[in-house]
Amino acid sequence: MIEKFETFLSLMKENWPEAYESMMPSMPLIDKIQSINEAKRSKIMAEYGLQTSDFGLLTALRRTPAPHLLMPTQIMDYMLISSGGLTKALYRLEQKALISRSPSSEDGRVKRVQLTAKGKQVIEEIAVKAQESHRLMNASFSEQEKTQLDMLLKKLLNTMETHNNETM
Repeated sequence: MIEKFETFLSLMKENWPEAYESMMPSMPLIDKIQSINEAKRSKIMAEYGLQTSDFGLLTALRRTPAPHLLMPTQIMDYMLISSGGLTKALYRLEQKALISRSPSSEDGRVKRVQLTAKGKQVIEEIAVKAQESHRLMNASFSEQEKTQLDMLLKKLLNTMETHNNETM
Protein backbone atom coordinates (compact mmCIF):
# COMPACT_ATOMS: atom_id res chain seq x y z
CA MET A 1 0.00 0.00 0.00
CA ILE A 2 2.73 2.48 0.93
CA GLU A 3 4.49 1.88 -2.39
CA LYS A 4 1.25 2.60 -4.26
CA PHE A 5 0.76 5.75 -2.24
CA GLU A 6 4.31 6.92 -2.95
CA THR A 7 3.72 6.25 -6.67
CA PHE A 8 0.47 8.21 -6.46
CA LEU A 9 2.32 11.19 -4.92
CA SER A 10 5.17 10.96 -7.41
CA LEU A 11 2.82 10.89 -10.41
CA MET A 12 0.83 13.76 -8.98
CA LYS A 13 3.98 15.83 -8.43
CA GLU A 14 5.29 15.13 -11.95
CA ASN A 15 2.10 15.43 -13.94
CA TRP A 16 -0.05 17.84 -11.96
CA PRO A 17 2.31 19.99 -9.89
CA GLU A 18 -0.21 22.76 -9.20
CA ALA A 19 -2.59 20.27 -7.57
CA TYR A 20 0.26 18.52 -5.76
CA GLU A 21 1.49 21.77 -4.19
CA SER A 22 -1.89 22.51 -2.62
CA MET A 23 -2.64 18.91 -1.67
CA MET A 24 -2.37 17.70 1.90
CA PRO A 25 -0.72 14.26 1.37
CA SER A 26 -2.21 12.87 4.57
CA MET A 27 -5.78 13.21 3.25
CA PRO A 28 -5.57 10.32 0.75
CA LEU A 29 -3.97 8.27 3.54
CA ILE A 30 -6.84 9.09 5.88
CA ASP A 31 -9.29 8.09 3.14
CA LYS A 32 -7.51 4.75 2.67
CA ILE A 33 -7.41 4.08 6.43
CA GLN A 34 -11.14 4.82 6.62
CA SER A 35 -11.80 2.49 3.70
CA ILE A 36 -9.88 -0.36 5.33
CA ASN A 37 -11.55 0.23 8.69
CA GLU A 38 -15.00 0.30 7.09
CA ALA A 39 -14.29 -2.96 5.23
CA LYS A 40 -13.25 -4.63 8.50
CA ARG A 41 -16.37 -3.33 10.27
CA SER A 42 -18.56 -4.54 7.38
CA LYS A 43 -17.01 -8.00 7.60
CA ILE A 44 -17.64 -8.18 11.35
CA MET A 45 -21.22 -6.96 10.96
CA ALA A 46 -21.88 -9.45 8.15
CA GLU A 47 -20.98 -12.29 10.54
CA TYR A 48 -24.11 -11.27 12.48
CA GLY A 49 -26.26 -10.63 9.41
CA LEU A 50 -26.13 -6.89 10.05
CA GLN A 51 -25.28 -3.82 8.00
CA THR A 52 -22.64 -1.25 8.97
CA SER A 53 -25.35 1.34 9.70
CA ASP A 54 -26.73 -1.04 12.33
CA PHE A 55 -23.46 -0.68 14.25
CA GLY A 56 -24.07 3.02 14.86
CA LEU A 57 -27.64 2.44 15.97
CA LEU A 58 -26.80 -0.41 18.34
CA THR A 59 -23.82 1.43 19.84
CA ALA A 60 -25.94 4.58 20.30
CA LEU A 61 -28.38 2.53 22.37
CA ARG A 62 -25.63 0.69 24.26
CA ARG A 63 -23.93 3.98 25.25
CA THR A 64 -27.07 5.14 27.06
CA PRO A 65 -27.66 4.17 30.69
CA ALA A 66 -29.76 1.05 31.34
CA PRO A 67 -32.41 0.31 30.15
CA HIS A 68 -30.67 1.54 26.94
CA LEU A 69 -33.69 3.45 25.68
CA LEU A 70 -33.84 6.33 23.17
CA MET A 71 -36.45 8.16 21.16
CA PRO A 72 -36.05 7.94 17.35
CA THR A 73 -35.20 11.66 17.13
CA GLN A 74 -32.33 11.15 19.58
CA ILE A 75 -31.02 8.26 17.50
CA MET A 76 -31.19 10.40 14.35
CA ASP A 77 -29.19 13.12 16.14
CA TYR A 78 -26.53 10.64 17.31
CA MET A 79 -26.22 8.95 13.93
CA LEU A 80 -26.91 11.78 11.47
CA ILE A 81 -29.34 9.51 9.64
CA SER A 82 -32.57 10.34 7.80
CA SER A 83 -35.90 9.28 9.25
CA GLY A 84 -36.43 6.91 6.31
CA GLY A 85 -33.06 5.27 6.82
CA LEU A 86 -33.70 4.99 10.54
CA THR A 87 -37.11 3.39 10.02
CA LYS A 88 -35.58 0.70 7.80
CA ALA A 89 -32.79 0.01 10.30
CA LEU A 90 -35.21 -0.11 13.24
CA TYR A 91 -37.47 -2.55 11.39
CA ARG A 92 -34.50 -4.75 10.46
CA LEU A 93 -33.13 -4.81 14.03
CA GLU A 94 -36.56 -5.41 15.52
CA GLN A 95 -37.04 -8.41 13.21
CA LYS A 96 -33.77 -9.83 14.56
CA ALA A 97 -34.96 -9.19 18.16
CA LEU A 98 -31.99 -6.88 18.82
CA ILE A 99 -34.26 -3.97 19.73
CA SER A 100 -37.84 -3.56 20.87
CA ARG A 101 -40.16 -0.64 20.25
CA SER A 102 -42.97 0.51 22.49
CA PRO A 103 -45.30 3.53 22.41
CA SER A 104 -44.08 6.61 24.28
CA SER A 105 -46.10 7.53 27.37
CA GLU A 106 -45.90 11.21 26.33
CA ASP A 107 -46.90 10.72 22.69
CA GLY A 108 -48.43 7.41 21.63
CA ARG A 109 -47.57 8.11 17.98
CA VAL A 110 -43.86 7.85 18.80
CA LYS A 111 -42.24 4.52 19.62
CA ARG A 112 -39.35 4.36 22.07
CA VAL A 113 -36.45 2.19 20.99
CA GLN A 114 -34.82 -0.13 23.50
CA LEU A 115 -31.87 -2.47 23.21
CA THR A 116 -32.91 -6.03 24.06
CA ALA A 117 -30.76 -8.44 26.07
CA LYS A 118 -29.92 -10.20 22.80
CA GLY A 119 -29.06 -6.86 21.18
CA LYS A 120 -26.80 -5.95 24.10
CA GLN A 121 -25.00 -9.28 23.83
CA VAL A 122 -24.55 -8.96 20.06
CA ILE A 123 -23.24 -5.38 20.11
CA GLU A 124 -20.84 -6.24 22.93
CA GLU A 125 -19.49 -9.20 20.91
CA ILE A 126 -19.12 -6.97 17.87
CA ALA A 127 -17.40 -4.30 19.96
CA VAL A 128 -14.85 -6.83 21.24
CA LYS A 129 -14.02 -7.82 17.66
CA ALA A 130 -13.83 -4.19 16.53
CA GLN A 131 -11.60 -3.30 19.50
CA GLU A 132 -9.26 -6.16 18.62
CA SER A 133 -9.03 -4.79 15.11
CA HIS A 134 -8.26 -1.33 16.51
CA ARG A 135 -5.66 -2.80 18.87
CA LEU A 136 -3.89 -4.42 15.92
CA MET A 137 -3.99 -1.14 13.98
CA ASN A 138 -2.40 0.68 16.93
CA ALA A 139 0.20 -1.99 17.72
CA SER A 140 2.98 -0.24 15.80
CA PHE A 141 2.58 3.02 17.76
CA SER A 142 4.15 3.94 21.08
CA GLU A 143 1.86 5.47 23.72
CA GLN A 144 3.36 8.87 22.93
CA GLU A 145 2.69 8.40 19.21
CA LYS A 146 -0.92 7.34 19.91
CA THR A 147 -1.44 10.45 22.02
CA GLN A 148 0.14 12.65 19.38
CA LEU A 149 -1.89 11.06 16.57
CA ASP A 150 -5.13 11.51 18.54
CA MET A 151 -4.25 15.15 19.21
CA LEU A 152 -3.44 15.85 15.55
CA LEU A 153 -6.56 14.10 14.26
CA LYS A 154 -8.75 16.04 16.72
CA LYS A 155 -7.11 19.25 15.57
CA LEU A 156 -7.74 18.32 11.92
CA LEU A 157 -11.35 17.39 12.67
CA ASN A 158 -11.93 20.67 14.49
CA THR A 159 -10.47 22.62 11.57
CA MET A 160 -12.55 20.71 9.04
CA GLU A 161 -15.78 21.08 11.06
CA THR A 162 -15.15 24.79 11.55
CA HIS A 163 -14.49 25.25 7.82
CA ASN A 164 -17.53 23.14 6.95
CA ASN A 165 -19.78 25.24 9.21
CA GLU A 166 -18.46 28.46 7.65
CA THR A 167 -19.29 27.29 4.12
CA MET A 168 -22.82 26.14 4.91
